[in-house]
Amino acid sequence: MKMEISRREFLQTSGTAAASLVIGFHLPARPARAQFGGPPDPFVIDRDMINAYLTLNPDETVSIVSAAAEMGQGSLSSLPMLIAEELELDIGQVRIEQAPLNQEAFSNLLFGYQTTVGTSAVRWAYEPLRQLGANTRELLRNAAAAAWAVPVDETVARSGRVTHPASGRSLSYFELGETASGMEIPTDVPLKPQSEWRILGTPFPRWDTEAKSTASANYGIDMQVDGMVVATIAATPVPGGTLRSVDPEPALAVNGVEEVVMLDDAVAVTATNYWSAKKGLDAVEPQWDLGPVSARNSGNIREEMLQLLDQPGNEAVDEGDIDAARDAAAQMVTATYEAPYWAHATLEPLNATAHYRGDSIEFWLGTQAPGGIESMCERMFPEVPTENIIVNNQYLGGGFGRRGRPTPADQAALISKRVGKPVKLIWSREEDMTHDTYRPKSVVRMEGYLDEAGRVTGFKGRIAVQSTLASLTDNPDVPVDPFATEGLIDHDYRFPALNFEYHSPRPGIPIGFYRGVGFIHNTFYRESFMDELAYAAGRDPIEFRLELAGHRERNILLLNTLAERSNWGSPAPGNVQGVAFAYSDESTVGEVFEASVSDDGRVKLHRITCVCDVGVYMNPMMIEHQMESAITWGLTSAIFGEILIEDGATRQKNFHEYEMVRISHMPAIETVILPPTDTPGSGGECGAPPAPPALANAIFAGTGRRLRSLPFRNHGISFA
Repeated sequence: MKMEISRREFLQTSGTAAASLVIGFHLPARPARAQFGGPPDPFVIDRDMINAYLTLNPDETVSIVSAAAEMGQGSLSSLPMLIAEELELDIGQVRIEQAPLNQEAFSNLLFGYQTTVGTSAVRWAYEPLRQLGANTRELLRNAAAAAWAVPVDETVARSGRVTHPASGRSLSYFELGETASGMEIPTDVPLKPQSEWRILGTPFPRWDTEAKSTASANYGIDMQVDGMVVATIAATPVPGGTLRSVDPEPALAVNGVEEVVMLDDAVAVTATNYWSAKKGLDAVEPQWDLGPVSARNSGNIREEMLQLLDQPGNEAVDEGDIDAARDAAAQMVTATYEAPYWAHATLEPLNATAHYRGDSIEFWLGTQAPGGIESMCERMFPEVPTENIIVNNQYLGGGFGRRGRPTPADQAALISKRVGKPVKLIWSREEDMTHDTYRPKSVVRMEGYLDEAGRVTGFKGRIAVQSTLASLTDNPDVPVDPFATEGLIDHDYRFPALNFEYHSPRPGIPIGFYRGVGFIHNTFYRESFMDELAYAAGRDPIEFRLELAGHRERNILLLNTLAERSNWGSPAPGNVQGVAFAYSDESTVGEVFEASVSDDGRVKLHRITCVCDVGVYMNPMMIEHQMESAITWGLTSAIFGEILIEDGATRQKNFHEYEMVRISHMPAIETVILPPTDTPGSGGECGAPPAPPALANAIFAGTGRRLRSLPFRNHGISFA
């Protein structure tokens, strides 16, 4: 997949190989939504970006570029289908390409730069890309009408052709391309109603399934570039440390090793192959200046956070009269919960191939954020013009937020600059596990107030958690971090009084985006605590939630459907049930876990029922797959997930110390998707947050034990 010229250059010099329409987008890069920079300028379809998204091929297929990175969530299929539906193509006529770096054309409208995060791909693209397809369709109809000298209303676009039924004439989109490129682009074209959809909303196979099943899919780690060397790296074991010195001779004595490259905080070895590079790296003994974080460990980080819960924090929300709710309460329930650091543990270790040429840099890797790599290069390699930064994005062997930062790309580029060759840098599994940007550790104390009828009159809490937002910016003092409390205060429950505060400790451990971000642990806290409140009130847990969430008809439909499909309240003999209900990223999901629990804490899952409200969806098959994936991910976090810190360094090195849920642990999962609405929610993350509390609540139902900290194996819980 090596490209020496850009897609635009190829099309400009390729003659009649393809017809490119003068249609594109102008999306100026703006700060990310997470940094409160505001949305980018309005989406504009114009002639500035020739063939940014579409190429009309002579075989009557259309090549459509997917603006989102593909890491298993299906964006490579769903985004082009938005265009194909309005462009009136058949599924078999679509050819899909992965977008290169092009911030003008492919910026994520919710974040303001080219990135695939926060299950936002369909949410930002839903109307703009459909509009592109619709405008292009009408442009082609206008071109046909002009060619035939007939009214445009007499033409029909379907299956990649425009026909004139009255005369029987017909032209392919390719044949109309040249005429259309010189015509005015229609505006204000109405979009098709859902009742007329032929592709969207139907179950169709993903485009990447065959390539991944036959091992022909190209991941970043697969890249081969002429003249490249392979490198691996060891960074300071403690965050913030620096490299003091290293003797390169032991590495250079290894057959195949070419060079030892010293960076500020790491040492890398280049060789003709990975194993020689790894042996060379293992042979050196770098000396580090570890810095102040070396005094940190899991124990003192936890104690600091617990102490913060005794002090007033930054106010995240204050609605209603929480003091009056407390004073009038017939019952007050209080509990403290906590969760550890979690690793992303992607199957494909981090890697990047880079070629620094002095006046240009080219990358081959799987990244969630090509725009982030551009920004990195502008900062670290100012001698390279922005237009000469090339990113060839590949499949991602797991993302989950981990591949949203450019660390391996900047390391590979620095090494390439030093050695004067293309460099494929591969992190070892141990390097990946010990130098992650983890999901932050957090502790929370919650209070719930109940009246004499067992109704909630107030919900109050205080959380201590590192600021994810601060980790993404140069300013560590973030007054309000929405990631700190999402899932605690911005959910589908309505409380008469609601008050939450948060503290942002700074232990120096690197953190970042993680699948579910704040929702994944905060939903465990809140939904476990909602179960505690329901139990204290003597109420059925689903009935209890219906009372809090019943202001939305969709919530009522979801919870009633969940109760019906899970046979709530009537599990199989010997089994117990637990429920959780959560809003995240414009979607709502309810889950019921049916399980049996032995006296020695061994849990066997018998059945999982998931009901989701994801708004309008592109492909129900992919929604079902994403729910199954997310639930499995959530269970790994619940049972096993834990990163421990010792003397500032990560204890866990590989999968033997950071376990995963196995297929043998998983029962059948029934997924029910509510009828679509008019706007898209999200499907990639929202299934994960309810899984840990649903399991915890089932375990309580079977044992009477409240599990208030993750992972559950620390409480003697294991899978049968």
